[in-house]
Amino acid sequence: MANSVAIRNSHLPDNLSSREAATKLLEYGPNVVNQADKKRYLCHVTNVLQEPTLILLVIITSLYLFMGDLAEGMLLSFSALLVIGISLYQDLKTEHALQVLRELSAPTAQVIRDGKLRTILAQNLVPGDLISIHEGDRIPADGHILETSSLSVDESLLTGESFAVQKSTVPGGDAHFFASTLVVSGRALARVEKTGRDTQLGKIGEILKEHGPVELNLSTEIRSLVKFFGWCGAIACILIIILFGSVHGDWLKAVLVGLATQLALIPEEFPVVLTVFMALGAWRLSHVQVLVRRPNSIERLGAITTLCVDKTGTLTQNTMTVSCIHFGGKYFNFREGNVDHLPESHHIIIEYAILASRLDPFDPMEKAIRKLAEETGWGKDHLHQNWSLVQDYPLTDKLFAMSCVWKKIADDSFYVIAAKGSPEAISDLCHLTPPQTAQVHAAVKVMATNGLRVLAVARAEFRQKELPAHQHVFNFEWLGLIGMEDPLRPEVPQAVGKCHQAGIRVIMMTGDYPETALKIGKEAGIKSNGILMTGDQLTLLSDEELEPKIAQTSIFARMLPQQKLRIVKAFQARDQIVAMTGDGVNDAPGLKWADVGIAMGGRGTDVAREVADIVLLDDNFASIVAGIIRGRTIFSNIKQAMGYIASIHVPIAGLAFFPVLFQLPLILMPAHIVFLQLIIDPTCSLLFEARDIAEDVMRKPPRNLKLRLFSGKDFLRSTGQGLLLFLASIGTFITATLVGKSADEARALCFCVLVLSNVGLIIADLCDGKISSTLNFFKKRANTAIVLVSFSFLIVVLYLKPVQSLFMFAPVKVQDLFLTAGVALFIFIILSFWNKNTKERESKITIVE
Repeated sequence: MANSVAIRNSHLPDNLSSREAATKLLEYGPNVVNQADKKRYLCHVTNVLQEPTLILLVIITSLYLFMGDLAEGMLLSFSALLVIGISLYQDLKTEHALQVLRELSAPTAQVIRDGKLRTILAQNLVPGDLISIHEGDRIPADGHILETSSLSVDESLLTGESFAVQKSTVPGGDAHFFASTLVVSGRALARVEKTGRDTQLGKIGEILKEHGPVELNLSTEIRSLVKFFGWCGAIACILIIILFGSVHGDWLKAVLVGLATQLALIPEEFPVVLTVFMALGAWRLSHVQVLVRRPNSIERLGAITTLCVDKTGTLTQNTMTVSCIHFGGKYFNFREGNVDHLPESHHIIIEYAILASRLDPFDPMEKAIRKLAEETGWGKDHLHQNWSLVQDYPLTDKLFAMSCVWKKIADDSFYVIAAKGSPEAISDLCHLTPPQTAQVHAAVKVMATNGLRVLAVARAEFRQKELPAHQHVFNFEWLGLIGMEDPLRPEVPQAVGKCHQAGIRVIMMTGDYPETALKIGKEAGIKSNGILMTGDQLTLLSDEELEPKIAQTSIFARMLPQQKLRIVKAFQARDQIVAMTGDGVNDAPGLKWADVGIAMGGRGTDVAREVADIVLLDDNFASIVAGIIRGRTIFSNIKQAMGYIASIHVPIAGLAFFPVLFQLPLILMPAHIVFLQLIIDPTCSLLFEARDIAEDVMRKPPRNLKLRLFSGKDFLRSTGQGLLLFLASIGTFITATLVGKSADEARALCFCVLVLSNVGLIIADLCDGKISSTLNFFKKRANTAIVLVSFSFLIVVLYLKPVQSLFMFAPVKVQDLFLTAGVALFIFIILSFWNKNTKERESKITIVE
């Protein structure tokens, strides 16, 4: 007979004090499988101080101070501090976003310390702690049970066995529990023995740490680009020093001009954009229930071509609903919403199904039965208030059925027994004849073909005081069958349709029956043509035989976790970028092997989450699709931001190099370049990163990871746009000198055209030349802020005397200012038409029909 577990201070076993627990926490460490290293503030500062641009800026500042130009040196020192401030802000903003992601899901545990029950973070558990575990809990550590009340634990995450394990404190019973297993029923008082890496879960986690993270193509490509431009800048620097020094004889100034050119050529924003966009992108993904554990995995998220998903809880709601009853040889369906019309004679099967369930159910099937009872008017008020539960017979791996024994309070020798379980087990308990068993099997097949999970119900009476040890002793009477379904999530068909439209193939891998898998697949809209492969069929195929067959198969049923890994490898052998969902320890190798491993946040284990790239917080397929949409958008924004960076660096480098080459007055000095970078950095971090999702993002095929971020066509486009800004700026400078303006005035006009044209480039790139998007550009506060700051800084450097002299500008007449605005507007119009035509041409080529 089950023993109740009550937590009373006077009967508690020895428990730790808070001080003892704190000491043990220092000794054993946190109760986590893998502890992430935390970035310190000093590391952020060190990283910023190592940036090549800042080092160059410090060298140039030192040279100005050495030359005795205190004002220029102070200006550049202030600029260096601004650069440090912006870089630190970006770095800390990135770290904050990652920290928010780490803290999104923190498991808790009920622990008894100082004689009191309290809830703490599971990571603070230590060996020796006394914990209380209940139905529905995910066990936080390894240990042994002290007291139990019908505790049943699902250990499939460790063992792969689908049946719950009954725990017992009697000699010969199983009193051990393991971290991350799930309590299916009952409750217990238990002692923690092992935590963190010392648990069984932790040992598996350590094995999975053998392979380090693989560097992505994007990171490698950006490093190559920066290195290439860095070498170009170094060569240009040396040539300019030699050329300027030879012509003018001022070698110190030649070094300054050379370093300014190198400063102009280094696209130091590239790695910053990648880091910031990935981290903030991961933060944005968390808003659609997608927790990114490794921000770099976003690159592959937008390139997925094959999406392998579980059925239960991902495509379906993971909430059972009673949809059919078989009673007296007839079926009664609830799918038409006719709950109120259930015949009175059928109520008995609901009554005994509830009596065979726990009073406070956790099991989804028991919850479904109780919900049906409430809908039909057979709630708690109708269920024998004068009966009491005296014993239950739990299901075992030998008999998949459970029975609950009830007695009337006034009669100690009359018991009523309610049983439910698999049709085979209940048939056995009822001792049905072969013809009766055949009828049951026929009814079960009909219900299973409709995708239902079938439960049988029986009842018995017993008139002796001593209850038997086994439920087989009771003389059970067969009542009928209850068919349940796990409904498809309503948003799934649309999400699957978006995947197909985007060139992503959806594969369903489930341990369920083939009939159920085909039914759910059809409802979800998965393209299968009725073709299905079972785990047994998969076992008979070699890898060479499997590869061509998966080209036609989209639904796999009766699959074991290790078989899912074979399927993933087979798709990868066909050059597919594969994402896989999983929740158990046995899914971990597949999650690690997949290009994008997606662990379930609701029902998944810590090991699955550790090896996965992404954790799905709501276990919902639609959230995966939302994540793919966001992943594609993040990559598109990175590409666009880098295109902008490449474009704006062309006129900056050109204006630094051109005057030296043709012996014109110098146009851009270090102060000008730093000023422009103070506009470029926030523009990338604030505007391009927050760019809206494009309407056609899911009408394009997945991105080919083998293709470079910057193709030859992209490079020509960015260079062409940059040359347009350069020609407008240098043309303004040359025209101004030809009409008799001084070098300082011509420099000011040239700089004005460059800054205003840069604003036009930003708007044209962000809006893709669309008139509607351009009109809506200033509705975003960040967009307006960047433009206003650019204009304000420009007015300051043009008209504030001290700053004007530092920038070597002369006052600009208002009419000349309007002329420069006209030039910039003309450039903006050309850029808008250019981007519009490019966008339309790309859409015709890439949109999936």
